[in-house]
Amino acid sequence: MTLTVNRVVLSKKPCAEGLSASRIAGRLGSVSRNAVTGKVDRLGYSGHATTSRMRTRRPLMHVVTVVAAMALGGGAWGQSAPLITDEIAVSGNSDRQRVVLFSGADWAQDARSFYSGALVALNGDFSRDGFVFRTLGVIGDYRYANSDVLGGTVDGNEYLFDIMVGYQRTGRNMTGTVYIGFDYQQQDLSPDDPDNDIRGTETGFKVAADLETHDIPLFVGLYADYSTAFNTYNALLRVGYDMKRVVFGPEGAFNRIESDDTARLGGFATFRFQLTPTTPTELTLYGGHQFVEDDGVSGGATSPAGGEGAYGGLSMSLSF
Repeated sequence: MTLTVNRVVLSKKPCAEGLSASRIAGRLGSVSRNAVTGKVDRLGYSGHATTSRMRTRRPLMHVVTVVAAMALGGGAWGQSAPLITDEIAVSGNSDRQRVVLFSGADWAQDARSFYSGALVALNGDFSRDGFVFRTLGVIGDYRYANSDVLGGTVDGNEYLFDIMVGYQRTGRNMTGTVYIGFDYQQQDLSPDDPDNDIRGTETGFKVAADLETHDIPLFVGLYADYSTAFNTYNALLRVGYDMKRVVFGPEGAFNRIESDDTARLGGFATFRFQLTPTTPTELTLYGGHQFVEDDGVSGGATSPAGGEGAYGGLSMSLSF
């Protein structure tokens, strides 16, 4: 199982930050709050600029461009009444994000895996607090050396599936979700290795938690889970610089399955773009070095995480 399976760069946050009518007026200069509200109304939009008291939580927004021909009182350039464009976020439900689809691939020394899954906001809007449904599937293969088996090499195949329900809390600059549910893991070894505890099929109880900042320059993402199936732990920490369109920085991860421990230290870069006008998309690339506590012969290991050496991967998520 990959260390970053639970990393879902899920565009859960709104497309744009709402501005109050007072803040918009301040940005335009010499313009009253009522003038801004009136301009939006005259443009015929169903929504309206928000007031600071209305913004108890950050709703999803769609952005309209307001062209305001308002005098700024001359100035050093010797020009009067220039045309100024400013972006005003107005409330709307047409662009609410209800579903996130994600998939990715991960590889390390003698191991690779592919995963895909979905998140569904049961209240119909990821920008609001509420219950979230999650499902995830993983398929992978790995190899390790063992002189006690025929041929001296064991080939492993893994099949993982979980289904969970969680609750999301959304703050001004941070979103957190806690999940609980069912986990299925199947580890097939060829030839069979009786000395390896990570073999066969196990089902179990699973808990997971995600915490991620947004809309501030400092990005922090923490993702962790535990399953009673094969006594599996996963944790991933990312800290970076958020440039809105691009986020990059270092990452560290830890994985334990039965008694096998694996750690990673590397970096990541996330690119945000619109696949379509209504489909926010994130693409994340990552890589670094993987450390294995109980390394086997020739750099191998007995867990699905793979052996010591370089690791890398990519993930992509679509929101709609």
